[in-house]
Amino acid sequence: KLLYGARLEWLPLQSFAKPERKGKLGPFGRFNIGVNWLLLDTPIKPTLTNSHPLVASTNALSSLDGYGLDLGLPLGTGGIRFNPFLSASMLDVRLGTNFYPLGPGFAAGFKGDLGLLHYKAEGYYNLNGFQARVFNPFLNYDWQRADAISNLLVSRATNSLGWGGEIGVNFGKAGSFTAAFEAYYDPQSLVFQRNQMKAQLSIYKGALKGFYANAFYIRRNVTPGGLVSNLIDADTLVGAEAHLTILGPMELMARYSLSFPNGGS
Repeated sequence: KLLYGARLEWLPLQSFAKPERKGKLGPFGRFNIGVNWLLLDTPIKPTLTNSHPLVASTNALSSLDGYGLDLGLPLGTGGIRFNPFLSASMLDVRLGTNFYPLGPGFAAGFKGDLGLLHYKAEGYYNLNGFQARVFNPFLNYDWQRADAISNLLVSRATNSLGWGGEIGVNFGKAGSFTAAFEAYYDPQSLVFQRNQMKAQLSIYKGALKGFYANAFYIRRNVTPGGLVSNLIDADTLVGAEAHLTILGPMELMARYSLSFPNGGS
């Protein structure tokens, strides 16, 4: 189960501007285009009955091939920043020599900072379960991408409209606390499909010499009545990650995550 990925970012206005004009482009000089590529080799076993039906109906080994494009425009400086973005991407299931498109996904929104607060708002349109957030350059950790991919292949390959929001508090240059929520609906009937909440506590790089870290809590299928009573259940994922500089540019990283498949036991 190997994951390969790459992202190339390009600032076109900076590239084409004459040297004497590079510092005079204003905020639009930071306009960027990102091109993404992803290959997840043999992400699931074809015998899983709850996987994507194309995969479950064959004995061939499978892989996921993805391509994405995103646009961003960081505006503002210091404690007031605003960055609108747009991303579009395509994912295919590859079974032997055959390719089956899961369909494109689109996401649009904005993120930024306002004093001690940081924020993000995003809307999604996904065909056949694909989520453009798999390629979203604002995802900070590999496990977030892997989590988005796993959602596709476990009985969730449906068209959906969705939205997501994030709000957090910055503790100066030391770290932050962030809470996020996202929900998905059927695009025709607008019937609710699923949701996910997340909380994360981060210690920023530079707050402690040679060390930074984060701890996270993720819950799927959240109901108002069960938010507190079922903090740990089969739809919960918790974990932490720490980085320690050991030799100049080299870092030692440790990551631990825990799920509760047996109803929290």
